[in-house]
Amino acid sequence: MAGSHDDKGDEGSAPPPAAGKGHEPRRRRASTIGERFVHRVEDARDKVVDRLEDARDKVVDQLEHAAEQLHIPVPKTRKSRVLFRSVIVGFLVVAGWVIGLVWWQLRGTAKPDLRPLADEILGELRDREYHKVYSEASPRLQERLLEITFAQEMADLNKTLGDYENVVAVPNLEVLAGSKGRTARVDLQLRFAGSTKDVKGNMSFHYEDKEWRLLGLSVEVPPDIVAKATSHDSKLDRMKGDDVVLAHAVVALVALDRGNSDTVWERADEPFKIAVAKDSFRELEQQRRKELGRFVCITKVLANTTAPGGRSDMLDLEIAYEHAAAIRATFSFVKRGADETWRLGAYKPIMPKPRDPEEPVPSPGAPSCPAHLLTRAP
Repeated sequence: MAGSHDDKGDEGSAPPPAAGKGHEPRRRRASTIGERFVHRVEDARDKVVDRLEDARDKVVDQLEHAAEQLHIPVPKTRKSRVLFRSVIVGFLVVAGWVIGLVWWQLRGTAKPDLRPLADEILGELRDREYHKVYSEASPRLQERLLEITFAQEMADLNKTLGDYENVVAVPNLEVLAGSKGRTARVDLQLRFAGSTKDVKGNMSFHYEDKEWRLLGLSVEVPPDIVAKATSHDSKLDRMKGDDVVLAHAVVALVALDRGNSDTVWERADEPFKIAVAKDSFRELEQQRRKELGRFVCITKVLANTTAPGGRSDMLDLEIAYEHAAAIRATFSFVKRGADETWRLGAYKPIMPKPRDPEEPVPSPGAPSCPAHLLTRAP
């Protein structure tokens, strides 16, 4: 019985089944592979360190040899030699760091040839292609300057200096790389038809989408031209309006006289349409025609002035109607963007005082209509 019990006990302490033993060799293989990988990494590290130390020693030895050839005192003790080598290594590290910083700041700042681009832009401004130049300029320029303002300034430049001819020289070109990208500033000597001397100017560009875009433009007007441009006669000449605008006013008055107020409204500038609805404009014109009668002619042009840049024109007219010999009215015409068509921006007739409905309508008599302003027989 006892022997039997011992046999059972031996059976109870038997090793685990064969299925459990299969994991032990895998763990050993995994640990062995990991150890080999670590040993290889350490060996590679030691080799790199040894090579670096050897290279350092060679450089220091060469420096010491060069110092001896130049009769420069070289430390002889071990402590002083270690200090000397540390100083040399530190100097090399700092020099490498400085060289790296300088390279990082100057990378990609090779000076491009911007003279052809400047000549092309100035030629387009001479040809009054303000919309094209503005639309192709840098968004940074468009953010700080409205298109109509840009067009007015460039048109005023053309009037002051005359037509642009060519770039005489490029005295200086600077290219900078900053947080907002690469920018370039070009100093120019320019030739204009209205100046006997070369005119100094500069243009700035911003590098965007792999191309240089206009960022700014300035021209230094010669003193003799400044004196001429600021004279009273020159100011009056610049303010002289476009005669074509007077023809547009006549066309608008004839269309209103024929009851085509909707056509006049549809051809007007967008701000005009926003300020006055089509139905309201139609009702106002019907009321005016009822009070004033039919349009006869423009008897006098009191003023015709244009704003700087030639994109806005103001008319002050004296108009004759069937029941009113002289009604004063103001017109404003504008040009928008690339559209060179004059469009009605404002129209304001000054109506006469209301009369008593029982009072007979007075006869204004035959108005004095200039031949070139006569639109129909009175």
